[in-house]
Amino acid sequence: MINRFSNIHIQRRFALRIGIFATILFIVWSFLLIRAFWIQIVWGPELVKRSANQYFVENKIQGYRGKILDRNGLVLAQSVKTYSVFVHPYAVERKSFVARKLANILEQSYWIILKKLKSRKNFVWIKRKISDVKAKKIEKLHLKGVYLTSEFARVYPHGHLLGQVIGFTNIDGKGLEGLEKSFDNYLKGKVKDTLVFKDAKRRVVRFNFVDANLNGQDVVLTIDAKLQAVVEDILEKTVRKFNAKGGQFIIAEAQTGEILALANYPFFNPNIFFKSSAFKRRNRAALDLFEPGSTAKTFLIASALEHKKCRPNTIYYCEQGKWKINRVFIRDTHEYGWLPVNKILRYSSNIGVGKIALDLGAENYYHTLSLLGFTKKVCLPLPGREQSLIRPPNLWTKIDLVSSGFGQSWATTGLHLVQAYLSLANKGMFTPLRLVLTPKLDKPISYQVFSKKVVKQVLKMLWEVVNQDGTGKNLRLKEVELGGKTGTAQKPDLVHGGYKKGAYISSFMGLVPASNPKYVLFMLIDEPQNAYYGSVVAGPGVRDMVLRLGAEDHSIFVVSNKKNRVSKLKRPVNKKSCSFRNIQNLPDLRGKPVRYALDILIPRGVVPSLKGKGLFVKNQIPHPGVPLKQGMKVSLILTYNVKELK
Repeated sequence: MINRFSNIHIQRRFALRIGIFATILFIVWSFLLIRAFWIQIVWGPELVKRSANQYFVENKIQGYRGKILDRNGLVLAQSVKTYSVFVHPYAVERKSFVARKLANILEQSYWIILKKLKSRKNFVWIKRKISDVKAKKIEKLHLKGVYLTSEFARVYPHGHLLGQVIGFTNIDGKGLEGLEKSFDNYLKGKVKDTLVFKDAKRRVVRFNFVDANLNGQDVVLTIDAKLQAVVEDILEKTVRKFNAKGGQFIIAEAQTGEILALANYPFFNPNIFFKSSAFKRRNRAALDLFEPGSTAKTFLIASALEHKKCRPNTIYYCEQGKWKINRVFIRDTHEYGWLPVNKILRYSSNIGVGKIALDLGAENYYHTLSLLGFTKKVCLPLPGREQSLIRPPNLWTKIDLVSSGFGQSWATTGLHLVQAYLSLANKGMFTPLRLVLTPKLDKPISYQVFSKKVVKQVLKMLWEVVNQDGTGKNLRLKEVELGGKTGTAQKPDLVHGGYKKGAYISSFMGLVPASNPKYVLFMLIDEPQNAYYGSVVAGPGVRDMVLRLGAEDHSIFVVSNKKNRVSKLKRPVNKKSCSFRNIQNLPDLRGKPVRYALDILIPRGVVPSLKGKGLFVKNQIPHPGVPLKQGMKVSLILTYNVKELK
């Protein structure tokens, strides 16, 4: 009886346990089924979206900004791919740890980064445009909430070469000055939204790379980078020699108006624009107004000849160097008596030009200046171009007319002056300056300003200035027929009125060959010290550049001596660096002056990249001995300390 009762009790307990287990199992399965139903049916759409957000990330892709090239295809500005670091602060864990890691890699303040990580914003930049090495180090850390994104950095391979003209972009790639600003919409790449697929470790699995159609378009300039490098070198040497405030140098083709070189000093390196002042960034050739001085006498005389107010042999009395008109004294540097018109220009007589101006009249002279483009802005795609300051002729007094004849009482820019001389160089046709080959821009209409007869007469006078006993006689060349006009102008005192004592603008306008010009060259030096005559300060630089042009373009040689002069002119102006045209390998330039290195490389079609500051080459890349090829990349590391070279 007892055993039977015990067995029944055991069976009941076992059944109870089975029932409890079954009940628990039923509840668990019920919960799982309900959960599955909830996930699949109720939360399904939302979870799909979350999954997509985890693996498919929206990303904006921007095409490359277009390049800026010289006329021979040499890159002057280009964009390169780089990386930037940003964070979603709310997603960053262990903020102090992350801040310390990023500070070590990015070489930034730990506290600054930590402050950014604690920001309440959803998106914060840590540092933009870092090196590839730093980007890889950050990527390997797999820091949650820290991300890398690719951007484009603007690079100017040749440093300060054409710096003020090219301009620069900001960190977002927007053009702020120069051609970068003028052609911003043309250069900048298009933006496209795309999806990036990432795996569970957020590694990119599939990505649509930048479509070429998104890239910006290239801008091709009329500039010849090889000539530009030489021009900048000559300009720098001249400014330093005379301890001047600054300067500009322009070369243009007579037939086309294409600008081959446009240099401003002090130089400006757009790679480090944030370290420069507005003074250095200033494009002086387009923005700085100055009284043209004696370089304007050419236009006065050409206008008088065109209006038949005089002939080249018409004589004027130059008052023995001192002429009083309306209580104002006009003076010449020498005591001249009677002079014909051609000698008035040759000797640059202010009095003689003033009397020709009275015969010509204000209306006629103003009309000529207007035809030469002085009353309008130069039609070039440069921001902030200045317009010449010339009052209407009905406001001119008698002394205004006289002084305007020798380049006072009105002001203009270097670009205006070069454009005006192009009319004389191109058979009397107004020839607008041109800076851009691509894209094609609307070109102002050309028209006849002077007759061919007048042009021939004036060009002969400009030849006499240099090749006879004129003000530019020290610039005479046997190899090349150079004509031109010297210019020496006082600087106005904008505070007290009148002119600054001892402050001058020295300039020289050169035309080569003189009888049938192919090139127009203009150099201006602002406030030179110890000398101020244009023939002494600016003229020698133009003369040296003419010789360098002859090394590239033999057609400007004097015909009778061409065969004898070619080999001579191929040599650089610096006699110490003679006969390097036949070198086959890159020479050892270490310890040599920068000018010496440029004299060797530029004639071989190599425009070196100058790194650092100094007058001597400390090191070079590549090393000496490699084959020297046209267009190859050569970097010169500079120094001021000669002792470092020993």
